[in-house]
Amino acid sequence: MAWINENSPVSYEKYEQLRDAAKMTDNAVANECGFSKTLLSEWKSGKRNVGIKTLLSLSRFFNVPIEAFIADDE
Repeated sequence: MAWINENSPVSYEKYEQLRDAAKMTDNAVANECGFSKTLLSEWKSGKRNVGIKTLLSLSRFFNVPIEAFIADDE
């Protein structure tokens, strides 16, 4: 199990893969998880990172471990 903290490289691309596999839009995911689409847009553009609460919401929504959002080592 990977430890996640504020320095963990969280991957928008990993979220995008899960969203696309579920055939959903950012707006639909945001509505279901209870946060704004702006949060996802800013995450995508690199203007902000997502916090642990957002990651928990996303992991529960997609039924995946929170580690699914951690970027692979390059």
